[in-house]
Amino acid sequence: MPRLLALARRRRPIAIASGIAAGAAAASSAILNLGFGLPIDWTTISLLAAVAATIPAGTLDLYYNRWKTGIDRNIPRLLLDLTSSVRVGLSLTRALELAAERDYGPLTAELRTLRTQLSWGMELETALKSLAQRVDTVLARRTFHLLMEAARAGGMIIDTLDTMQRYVADLQTVERERRAAMRPYVTIIYIAFLVFLGIAVLLYTSFFVEVARLQQRLLETGPEAARLIPGLREFNISALRTIFLHISFIQSILGGLAAGKLGEASFGAGVKHIIIMALIAFLTFQFLVPP
Repeated sequence: MPRLLALARRRRPIAIASGIAAGAAAASSAILNLGFGLPIDWTTISLLAAVAATIPAGTLDLYYNRWKTGIDRNIPRLLLDLTSSVRVGLSLTRALELAAERDYGPLTAELRTLRTQLSWGMELETALKSLAQRVDTVLARRTFHLLMEAARAGGMIIDTLDTMQRYVADLQTVERERRAAMRPYVTIIYIAFLVFLGIAVLLYTSFFVEVARLQQRLLETGPEAARLIPGLREFNISALRTIFLHISFIQSILGGLAAGKLGEASFGAGVKHIIIMALIAFLTFQFLVPP
């Protein structure tokens, strides 16, 4: 877990991991296409490889976002406990050391690192600055910067801690309300995607397949019969199926990005939606839309 978190923070190996995933997906699809005769063209293989390339980055981004959410969720509890400790006469430094013994989710490990730094003789302001850099969320940077200012000012900081705790709690309440308000729009994106797939399946199986059968019967009758309907000879139902599949992939990418931005205010959070929609589209066309 620590290595995965460090990888997610740096984000540098993502390009290599994505390239490996894309190559593996392309190779696997090619083997299936050539070895088992599945109706997968090379353009579809490329699109599947592109979707697979987002899996490593999406996994790291998902884990990192959950880690940061856990940090932000526990900051109000930390401030509340710090206020209680300072209120009974402890210094801010001692209150932070005691807080490292409590459970604040992923924030606990960072507080223990801070306690270790303080035990080595590091100044409180420097240790708080290091903590803010390690955590690196907007809320954490603001909170620990205010703690640094409070420690620098000295004196009674109970009122400052009380104000900070209420401010942070109000911010998180607003964020929860925003996510709750945006959740129906994410559902609408999925519904629109499924409606498109349903329409594509119905059009293909109920209309275009019948046109292909008519084309076959006319061609079997003779070239003169095929001339009765201009353009029927050029009708290619396999190419049409591929076009529908590619449009589904494009819609899964755009819809996934929109869902991530609306639901979690991050395009990176949309990677998981892209993967889900792309898999739904691929499986739908493999099993419900015969070639």
